[in-house]
Amino acid sequence: MKWYAYPLALVAWLLVAIYAFISTWNYVGSTPNPEWAWLLPTVAGAYLLVAFVLSKIKRAWELEVVVQVALVLGPLLWYLNERPPYKPPVYVFLIEAGFEGDAKVIFTNDEATKTKVRSAADTLYFKFDGDGKIVLNEDFRTVREAIENRFYLLYPDLTRKKIAVVPEGTNVSPDSTSFVAYEDSVASTKGKIEFITWKVSRADRVK
Repeated sequence: MKWYAYPLALVAWLLVAIYAFISTWNYVGSTPNPEWAWLLPTVAGAYLLVAFVLSKIKRAWELEVVVQVALVLGPLLWYLNERPPYKPPVYVFLIEAGFEGDAKVIFTNDEATKTKVRSAADTLYFKFDGDGKIVLNEDFRTVREAIENRFYLLYPDLTRKKIAVVPEGTNVSPDSTSFVAYEDSVASTKGKIEFITWKVSRADRVK
């Protein structure tokens, strides 16, 4: 087998093709290549050199296979090990201070409503309108968990106060300065959640 047809060399040609595609795409879009792009031709050159050396030293094919697999899997495993663990976005829900009544999340599949996330570590703030409604293209379970744990009153000076989300019928302290909420209703059609509603009330008015 010619050195340029070694499996390691084929991986190198693939890296070169990827680099060429990225460079062409960015050139057409008048944008610079990402900083990591230079690694592709560098690694490809190293792989081709190793493939050439292996073709000359005439070692057992088993050793050649081990070397080539190690050179491909080694960097990949290192990269996967060094990557920070995935952290999903943190969802925070806000409603105007003093609001009492139904806080309703309406779910839609409209892509225009899909939340744009800059990175996995973003904290995303969702604000109910003055009528206590919000339309989202989000996962139902994620929204429910966020409201149960991160639901706040938003004051005009942008300070926040946590709303205690409790099961319906829970006895709460009759504090006129605190607000509580409980899940009131969930509507679905053919297994698809259409909306979910929480009752928001001042603590001293909870029945």
